[in-house]
Amino acid sequence: MAAFSRVVSLPAVPSTSSRPVEPTVTMAKEESGFERFKRELIGTEFKDMDTEKWLVVIRRALGELFATATLIFIGCMGLVGGLSKTPDHFSVAFNFGIAVMAGLITFSHVSGAHMNPGLSLTAMILGKLSLPMWFIYTIFQCLGAVLGFSILYGITPSNAFVTNPDKPMPNLCCNAPNPMLSGSQQFWSEFIFSALLSLLACAVWDRRNLDKHDSVSLRFGLGVFAIAYGGVQYSGCSMNPARTFGPAVVWNYWDNHWLYWVAPMLANLVVASFYRIVFPEPKPQPVE
Repeated sequence: MAAFSRVVSLPAVPSTSSRPVEPTVTMAKEESGFERFKRELIGTEFKDMDTEKWLVVIRRALGELFATATLIFIGCMGLVGGLSKTPDHFSVAFNFGIAVMAGLITFSHVSGAHMNPGLSLTAMILGKLSLPMWFIYTIFQCLGAVLGFSILYGITPSNAFVTNPDKPMPNLCCNAPNPMLSGSQQFWSEFIFSALLSLLACAVWDRRNLDKHDSVSLRFGLGVFAIAYGGVQYSGCSMNPARTFGPAVVWNYWDNHWLYWVAPMLANLVVASFYRIVFPEPKPQPVE
């Protein structure tokens, strides 16, 4: 017992000072902006994978698939004029806006309902989606677009699958730029329209806007309508590579297809990077 007492009475930390030894405090190194972006880019979805994590990834992928299928089915259905009357320009743009709203209402709680590889790129740059999930979202959005248009194609008589029966045009719902525009005008108009949509998404996803999320699906749908109503006469105003990809696969129509990938993706890359740098979200405050 005496030996035990002598052991425990030894000072924990040797000191040559008569003052009491102060505990050492290790300060956590503040994460730089680049380190934070790298961490967000890598994500945690595929770290220490188990059944539950796989199910979460699968559900999010299916959410994007069905949301995009909903968008293309409802949006392109508004272009069908062979069954009743020829749709006018206003109704087509409005129908696509409502289709976006329908997809958001139905699947936003599952995956976010981006329905658009470009908007998913914006989400990734803003740190709200990892790089692996961006690839998965893009694949399933494209598959969803093919699925939605294929269902519409299957339920519509072939002789009625046109916008104007008096002037039937092939490849219904395929995007095509206005031939009156030069190549650069077609590109930059599609870039600008896609940039406006990306900016709208940046504002919606900003944490400072959390108190304004009532009816966000309606507002986003109306935003799409506002851009599409005026923009379709310029570049076709796709703003969404998956929206162009679905009908292109079914019709095997690839004219100017590169335009509807390069311009929207570049626009989302530029706008999201600009927004993150110039209008950064405040860091979350620790809960005391």
